[in-house]
Amino acid sequence: MGKPLTSKGNGSVSARQKTEVWCWARVAALLGGVVLLSGCSFRVEYTVPTEASSTSSTRSAVPSSAPKVTTPKQLKALLDKPCELLTSTQRTELGIGKQGGPITNDAAATAACTWVGLDPRPEMAVSMTAGLETRQAGLDGIYRRSKEFTTFEPIDIGGHPAVRVQNDAKRCLLRVGVADDQNLELSFSVITGTDPKYDPPCKHAEKIAIAMLVNIPTIG
Repeated sequence: MGKPLTSKGNGSVSARQKTEVWCWARVAALLGGVVLLSGCSFRVEYTVPTEASSTSSTRSAVPSSAPKVTTPKQLKALLDKPCELLTSTQRTELGIGKQGGPITNDAAATAACTWVGLDPRPEMAVSMTAGLETRQAGLDGIYRRSKEFTTFEPIDIGGHPAVRVQNDAKRCLLRVGVADDQNLELSFSVITGTDPKYDPPCKHAEKIAIAMLVNIPTIG
């Protein structure tokens, strides 16, 4: 489990400030491990929960290997511009009130776009990170690690094989096979507030993933 949020810097930090940083953030590590948000008058440091920390216990029968991707796309084309996974028109249609902040790691050939406070309503605290993974074994690698996840639900998203590895009332984690060796990794969290469109979070996260797939170039 991640350690509690702690503040460093000027003055106290409210509960809402702990869950939403209303400025662009620099992220020192992404999709696991310690994430450091900075660039404000204070810093919020916390540990991203790993897949094994999921509280759900939903599992489906898991085959030995992932389904093949029949219409592969090229995530590498977006490594230097991960926030172009969504257009401004799509963001409006999906109720995302701001552009995301890019995170890139050239050495690891990974990138991500993170939205903190993506729902503009003051009573809602919703965040999302979309990661581009191009150097692992694609969904096959996720299937081989299936026993590490307390939730493992193979599904189809926009004609692509995918897996829910967390699916509960507050958080959704998706792994979408973009190509046999590339995954789109989407984390969507409803931290505070309620809205039927986020119930459960995976319902909305899967709509976002379908929209993102449209903007990833097709291989060949």
